[in-house]
Amino acid sequence: MLQKAESQPPSDEIKSQIEITIANAYCDTTQYHKALPLYETNLTYEPNLIVPLAKCYNALSHPQEALQMLGNAIEQDPSISTLPEFDKVLGKILLDTGHIKEALDAFNRYEADKTDTGISPMTIHKALALYLSGSEMDATQLVHSAMKLLKDESNDLLYRISIGIELIDYMFQTGNIEQAEKLIDQLHGLLEELPDSMQEPYNARIVAIRQAQN
Repeated sequence: MLQKAESQPPSDEIKSQIEITIANAYCDTTQYHKALPLYETNLTYEPNLIVPLAKCYNALSHPQEALQMLGNAIEQDPSISTLPEFDKVLGKILLDTGHIKEALDAFNRYEADKTDTGISPMTIHKALALYLSGSEMDATQLVHSAMKLLKDESNDLLYRISIGIELIDYMFQTGNIEQAEKLIDQLHGLLEELPDSMQEPYNARIVAIRQAQN
């Protein structure tokens, strides 16, 4: 008779890949506090994780640390700046640290390398940078396009929610409080279509956006 093979623990590499996959899922659903330690743990195996790790630090209200992190990474390995998501993440960090022109430059570099030019959360980050730099008309055009996508029920639900979250932040930061509150009501309706366990991180993000305005 063949003996039953003993169950072997996963190798460090396989364990790392599993944890990175989980971290990415957390990051994609705004659960940055859960993603961050997994990215940090596996940075040794995958140095490119410095980009999503910086994104998490920034999202958890540590933008200066995130900016320093990316700066140090580039000093050690300049090729980090060529990673597909680098300029998108850098642009948001620069925006949140008040470097508006540099943020726009990063967003433009990111868009120049993209084949898909559709609306994304980054589009709204760029709109805010445009607004803060005085290009209100250009900002408004981007925001109107995003609003149309948010209302379009044919779009993916999580995609619409991610757009809605950033639009709420945009409205608060540009002083349009009434519109921000309307968007929150609209987003709560979308969140009700998700399982309860998935609603919490998005609701927490809305609370954090509100608190940041106080």
